[in-house]
Amino acid sequence: MRGSLKINSNCVGCGSCLGLGYNFLETSSNGDLNVKSGTILDDVSEEFRNLSEICPVKAFELDETDNEEKVLSDLIKQLKEYKGLENPNEKQLKFDKNEYTIPIPAASGEYRYDYSSDGAAESAALREFERAMYSQVDSIILNIITEYRVIHLKPYYTENPEEGSVYAQCNERVSKILEGIKTILGDRLPQDFVNVDVFPNRDTTWKMLKKGELVSDELISGVKSEFDYPASQYDCYWDTDDMEVECGSDWRGNPKYKDRYCYQNIRAAFQELAKDLLTSCGYASDRIEKQAKDAVEWLVKLYNDELKNVIADKINQIEKADS
Repeated sequence: MRGSLKINSNCVGCGSCLGLGYNFLETSSNGDLNVKSGTILDDVSEEFRNLSEICPVKAFELDETDNEEKVLSDLIKQLKEYKGLENPNEKQLKFDKNEYTIPIPAASGEYRYDYSSDGAAESAALREFERAMYSQVDSIILNIITEYRVIHLKPYYTENPEEGSVYAQCNERVSKILEGIKTILGDRLPQDFVNVDVFPNRDTTWKMLKKGELVSDELISGVKSEFDYPASQYDCYWDTDDMEVECGSDWRGNPKYKDRYCYQNIRAAFQELAKDLLTSCGYASDRIEKQAKDAVEWLVKLYNDELKNVIADKINQIEKADS
């Protein structure tokens, strides 16, 4: 009997068969054992006998209804009907402010009784608030948007499978179909027939997205339009304190004292500013998501157009080899 090699439900994933070194056996990312498409064996073949002997649960079987002609026809149909990448859905590009954390800086000058009046201490606190964090608002927003870009968009501007490249994953899926066809047609197809190395044009949107040029100044302005709080509005979150400080002595040698002031608890103002910035980013999420969507959908279109050409060439090679 001759047919397509299948793995039935008896398989317990022991891996004994992998030790035989057959290249038509592979494991998926979740550890499941798979047979490459197009693997046709005879029940008297050495490969099938070895698999039958080494498998403790008899998980390998041949499907004689799947002959080479049918398998080849099915694989070619899969290739012709392959649609390429789909555009990311709303969930994939969703901006969720709760994913991000703004580092809170350390304040300097707190608890120093260096000021001659409560007003002077208040002014010093405001200057420190502006220096340490409020003046960094643009950079903070950019960091949040950049982190969003890396988390949600990187799969669309990287070639590296380990970084989740959607193009590498799609290329691999097409390559699997081609491997099955190559298994059946063998040397009638060129050695590199199974190779698929398609990516969008990396000199346009790709490069700009990778460098952050599509998610920078315009989006910062969009977020800032939702953030309209002057630095002075945060002065309710810090406070001042006073104490008597020795300042010399009188003519009799008795110590003299005067009131000196400090500012304190400025961290509460930093935390409130961070909260307001994240809230403003949330209000601007529609703009952030739309700009990301436009960029990614353009890259997906470029990729699919190129992949369509590559698949057409592969089909042409198959038709010549099978004629």
